[in-house]
Amino acid sequence: MISFSRKALQRYGFLRTQPNKMRKNSKKVHIYAHFVHSSRQKEKKEDKSWQCCFLFVLLRLYKEAMRYEEIIDKYYPDDDDLRRLLIHHSRQVAQRCQLIAAGHPELNLDTEFLEEGAMLHDIGIRWCDAPGIYCHGTEPYIRHGAIGGELLRKEGLERLARVCERHTGTGLPGFEPQTLEEQVVCYADKFYSKSHPERERTVEQAAQSLEKFGHEGVEKFLRWAAMFE
Repeated sequence: MISFSRKALQRYGFLRTQPNKMRKNSKKVHIYAHFVHSSRQKEKKEDKSWQCCFLFVLLRLYKEAMRYEEIIDKYYPDDDDLRRLLIHHSRQVAQRCQLIAAGHPELNLDTEFLEEGAMLHDIGIRWCDAPGIYCHGTEPYIRHGAIGGELLRKEGLERLARVCERHTGTGLPGFEPQTLEEQVVCYADKFYSKSHPERERTVEQAAQSLEKFGHEGVEKFLRWAAMFE
């Protein structure tokens, strides 16, 4: 049984679940679903071009439903120090994202996407030259977001690719976080360092760590703090 998130189904605007198949906090919504009825439903069913569109959207939804564990297993198959550090750091970020979402229901954040984005935002680190965190690649570390974006785009995960590309600092020029979910992942990431995974920064310490990116980045972070804390 293929399953998709409620937000994903709503985003394409054509599926509705049976209420008795949904649980309040379920991560996935199974496709015990039907097309949203309209006065032209019969014509749509007979329209070959509509059927092709329907299959295309299902394919997009299937790709978006890929679990982050599958991506991590694909690119970090060995149970080594790097994989353990990546998962530990990503879970720290994911947990903070979920706390923000729970504390701010008015933001209507996509909690499933937040978890996926947090767990995959650093997927590109292994190709970078950062031996202090078990990365023995050749690329400058500042490119890990771009590398992750390239990987996830090849997997057909465009939205998650943008999370990767837009989380460094408070966003690099041309790659600033745009959606609320992108901003939350970027913000939550600043509280944790892979060099010191046992520590959690305060808002003040996290802001201070951003000074190397310029004062504008610090101000943006503090605006996020006012919104998310």
